[in-house]
Amino acid sequence: MKETEYKLNIGFVLLTVLWLLAIISIVASIFAKWTYESIENAKKNRDNMQNLIDLHSTQAVVLYLLSTQQRNIAGITTYQKKPENLNLNDQFDIGSFNLNTTGTEVRVDDRAYKGKGSIYFSLQDKAGLYNLNIASFDESELARRPIRRILANFTIPLESRNGLLDKLQDYIDDDDNHRINGAEKYHYKKKSLPPPANRRLFHPMEVYNIMDWDNQKYLWQNNLWGQLTTISFSGALNINTAPLFILKSFEGIDTEIAQKIITSRNKSPFSSMDSLSALIGINMADILNGTSVGFYPSRFIRISLWYQGGNFVRQIHIKITPTSNKKQPWYIAYTNDIPMTEKYKQNTVSPLHIPHL
Repeated sequence: MKETEYKLNIGFVLLTVLWLLAIISIVASIFAKWTYESIENAKKNRDNMQNLIDLHSTQAVVLYLLSTQQRNIAGITTYQKKPENLNLNDQFDIGSFNLNTTGTEVRVDDRAYKGKGSIYFSLQDKAGLYNLNIASFDESELARRPIRRILANFTIPLESRNGLLDKLQDYIDDDDNHRINGAEKYHYKKKSLPPPANRRLFHPMEVYNIMDWDNQKYLWQNNLWGQLTTISFSGALNINTAPLFILKSFEGIDTEIAQKIITSRNKSPFSSMDSLSALIGINMADILNGTSVGFYPSRFIRISLWYQGGNFVRQIHIKITPTSNKKQPWYIAYTNDIPMTEKYKQNTVSPLHIPHL
């Protein structure tokens, strides 16, 4: 009997030890996993913090270049030192632009460059984008043609385009008289929507607040609408910086001609209508049919900054103001973060050494 009890006690002790070992093993495993995750999170936080530091450093260098270097038809020059004959008070006057390019300019057509650390950046001249406020205030057919074609390129049906444009103009004008296909306060109230702003747009994405515009899903994919439009610049379209999507929205320019323009300007930027026609082998004066085009970067620039593995792109919208009475070399209109898109994930970097980066 005692021997049986002894064996039972030994068995119980062994079973208890096994259970304790199993519990200790589970606890150790959980602790090891927690430790590993804590270390990885610490590394990730450290990397994110370093990326944010590098992002701000890159932003500072880019702003410095934009405010101190000369612009030409190719973009922003990258002199190591300021040229002796560079007059900062005159450099933003069109008459002071230098047609001679060096091949070392930072292009302002949204191509990617390497910044500090893991940061990438791009510059987009807003003269290459479509200004929504033109279509908002000018109801002529000539002014509406580009935005009609932009909407068509987004596969929006013909019958919907007039309604969208009428609602855009009703949203901006300061009266309560709605156009044939438009909408005013009482239309918005019926749908429990905030009323029209009755002022010019403050941001391209503000059109999302306009009745029926929010239903056009193709406009909002990959933030494409916000990347192609602006409310800042109302001058001539810069043929050297306009994206393909914008180029082919103008009368007489189809996808084939637009691609030919981009291929040619990448080799040698255009300086005049004659050079544009000669380089692509087409009389562009006839093709454009009165559309006003330019060849120099404007003072309105969109800076995009991002890093590999990040989930956002920081965009800073600035106006270069070297002759401002307040002596500020640039003015930041607004800054916004957009979700990372496929375009910025590609990180196809232009091979150019940029001072201080």
